[in-house]
Amino acid sequence: MYLPGVPESAITAPGSNELTSTWRSALSAFGHAFLAEFLATVAGGVAGQLGTIAFHRNNVPLTTPVFYPYSGGAIHGRLDSQRRRLGKESAFG
Repeated sequence: MYLPGVPESAITAPGSNELTSTWRSALSAFGHAFLAEFLATVAGGVAGQLGTIAFHRNNVPLTTPVFYPYSGGAIHGRLDSQRRRLGKESAFG
């Protein structure tokens, strides 16, 4: 996911493309709180669930789609853009 409008105070140094550890921790805490809140939601007797549905595996159609629930996330420290991706980060390779 890309975050628009990251404040200058969230960057380690002017001209840098790295988020501060404080900002990364705050984003991580927000993401985990959002996921926990969503999973606690019940509407019409149905519990909330976020995830991905797979219809294919290894280019082979699945007879029954598989649901993979989201259990967490990771905050990458490097800022990329949708226009120019800089490759995998060494910590997440």
